[in-house]
Amino acid sequence: MNQVEEIKNRIETGNSLLFCGAGFSTECKNLLNSYPLIAKELSKKICELGQFEQDEDLLYSSDYLINKVPNKINDLI
Repeated sequence: MNQVEEIKNRIETGNSLLFCGAGFSTECKNLLNSYPLIAKELSKKICELGQFEQDEDLLYSSDYLINKVPNKINDLI
């Protein structure tokens, strides 16, 4: 199992944290060789994915998607 698959498996358990904001990932590039989205932009993308009203609050949008649109969790991961 490669690292990405292992990380995905751990995230799917619902008992993991991924630190990717608030400066943690500043100037870091992801596996696609691009910069990760800031929290507000990530929140908007989550709202688009779940097809619900756009919001810049990442805690709200991620929680909403997980609880109200669970069929999109794998797409989020």
